[in-house]
Amino acid sequence: MSQETTTAPAPTSMPQSFPGLNHLKLASHDIRATQSFYTTVLPFTPAQAAAQVGWDPVTWGVNTPADLEAWPRWLDVKEVEHSRVLRGVKGWVLCARDPDGKIVRLYTEEEREWALPEEDELWLGSLKDK
Repeated sequence: MSQETTTAPAPTSMPQSFPGLNHLKLASHDIRATQSFYTTVLPFTPAQAAAQVGWDPVTWGVNTPADLEAWPRWLDVKEVEHSRVLRGVKGWVLCARDPDGKIVRLYTEEEREWALPEEDELWLGSLKDK
């Protein structure tokens, strides 16, 4: 008797667990000017987007690790480069590259004990050389 491998069909819609922004990281010399930029000037110009390549300024919240596990297939369907689900500092994280080369993260709202994060080429991979 042979075992048949069954694969789940490709998703046709975005996973539903997406409560919104988890946190935003902004390097700033003037926090009020930066806040004004991100609330009144967006979207990025091409030059501003180029300056963000390799940096991960936006982190979106996802409820649980199980919810986060649904995202890799969705990103595959949309042909978006992404990491595997990784252990983050206080939860679990998945990183993806936006069209401008910026890294955006999906981070679980459900937390675990704080620990050193796993590394991946898209997330923290460049720290190995520093």
